[in-house]
Amino acid sequence: MITLISVNKTYTKGAHQIVASNNISCHINEGEFVAVVGKSGSGKSTLLNLLAGLDTASSGKILFDGTDISSFNANQYAAHRLHNIGIIFQSFNLIFSKTALENVMLPLIFAGYSKSERLEKAKRALEQVGLGDRMQHKANELSGGEAQRVAIARALVNDPKVLLADEPTGNLDSTTTMEILQILQTLKAKGKTIIMITHDQEIAGQVADRILTIKDGLLSE
Repeated sequence: MITLISVNKTYTKGAHQIVASNNISCHINEGEFVAVVGKSGSGKSTLLNLLAGLDTASSGKILFDGTDISSFNANQYAAHRLHNIGIIFQSFNLIFSKTALENVMLPLIFAGYSKSERLEKAKRALEQVGLGDRMQHKANELSGGEAQRVAIARALVNDPKVLLADEPTGNLDSTTTMEILQILQTLKAKGKTIIMITHDQEIAGQVADRILTIKDGLLSE
């Protein structure tokens, strides 16, 4: 489903050049759960941003279902994220003045669904993550685990081909962490392709089919 071919990403900071992705090549299969493990500053978030089209490669190719997304323009990247990619953020990125249901409905506005369709799809996504009884609660009234479930439902609502999870348990206690990992495993069992970024080797080992390690922008298995 996803193939990276000699992908490099460099940043210029003053007189220095920072290599965030160093000649990365790898393949991720449809329906696979892959964990990318690395310390802070290792380049793992840069890799996620490249896959999501939130950043562009300095060189190399990123193939998504055979299409080279590394040459996309801004509008094409936006369409890619809307239809192909669901992103789960560590910090949830919810609008806390809105309800869980309203937060999940937001991506569907940009996808052009009617209000009734948005409502139905958002309800179904929240039920899928076990929040059928919390839909009308504002995001600031939810626990950390519930907020992350809303974030997962929002990432799922457009039925993306790939879920990108950026440290999805980083702000959660151990019990809630296991609940979120179980949801991700259930989604994988239903056929979702999942790429999880984490600093925790133990967590990666519990859920991933395959673990990739990144250090100083170099990816290895």
